[in-house]
Amino acid sequence: MVRDWMRGNLTANQIVATLKITPSHEFPPNYLIRKLVHDCQLMQINGPLIQFLQEAQKAAIMIVLATDNMDCFHEAIQRARQQKPRSTQQRLCETTSFVAAAQLFDDILCSSEQGVLKREDPRRFFKDWLNRHSLDFRDALLVDDLEINCNAFRCVGGSTLQMTIEPWRTDSDPAILEFFNRLQTKLSNKTI
Repeated sequence: MVRDWMRGNLTANQIVATLKITPSHEFPPNYLIRKLVHDCQLMQINGPLIQFLQEAQKAAIMIVLATDNMDCFHEAIQRARQQKPRSTQQRLCETTSFVAAAQLFDDILCSSEQGVLKREDPRRFFKDWLNRHSLDFRDALLVDDLEINCNAFRCVGGSTLQMTIEPWRTDSDPAILEFFNRLQTKLSNKTI
């Protein structure tokens, strides 16, 4: 059921209905759905990833969240993008709030909206978005924690960076430097 939910074949409402839970009359009818969305917003984002995204933003690189996730997560991230972070000056720390992190994304691609997981068919997952922005896979870098997603993205011509739990620095990774330099050259030549 989880994979079907992540592909958009099931909705949060359908998942909750299968639980056969009847909340007491004190709770509004959509309480469990609202709770799912709220709980997604409790997620904390890793500090080094935020630093990487901030560096990409400074380089005028579009940042798209490409996630294999459910409709409740998609709703949570859309709501978070409409909110202002509590602090206008983002302070880098071990973790960053969901709302603050959501402000870094120019767009969201979610498997429940795309109807496919990234690794299943990267062309189907990414191609329409890339086409709308006059880009190709060679213009894109996928930062992902799963090797299977990175391999699938490389197979269609994209660059990848597998982010592990080990700390890493974007200024010392030659693959990232080369990718940023290539995109900055394109930006200066106005080809993007």
